[in-house]
Amino acid sequence: MFFDQQFYRGVFERWSTDGYQVARVTFGTQNPSEPQIGLLIQNRWSTLQWTTASAVAQQQLVREYRHAARQSHQRHASFKSVKATQMLKLEHQRHLVMKKRRQRRAQHEHAQLVRAKRLAKHRAQHRGH
Repeated sequence: MFFDQQFYRGVFERWSTDGYQVARVTFGTQNPSEPQIGLLIQNRWSTLQWTTASAVAQQQLVREYRHAARQSHQRHASFKSVKATQMLKLEHQRHLVMKKRRQRRAQHEHAQLVRAKRLAKHRAQHRGH
């Protein structure tokens, strides 16, 4: 959980057989409590918008407890996972590319429609003469 501009956001990560996936949730302007996060996980876990699965190699388990505790503390201090941030950026770039394609297609279709209307009007004016 981290505070981003004006909202509290949470980043959820999961490993599945397909690979590594990330979902981002916006909680609002107030810091969510532990029961609210628990209810979110319980009720909306399957309906979260997960990024497409990526075949990222799983990290090796840390054997030393102290080293693991130190890493956990450092990770929670800044909280943004590097992998999660990279996955979210990649997903954002994919959406931008798809959006540009849709806009170009819509613009092309609109231009064709305008041309067809103009041609139909031109043909209607010269009809029967």
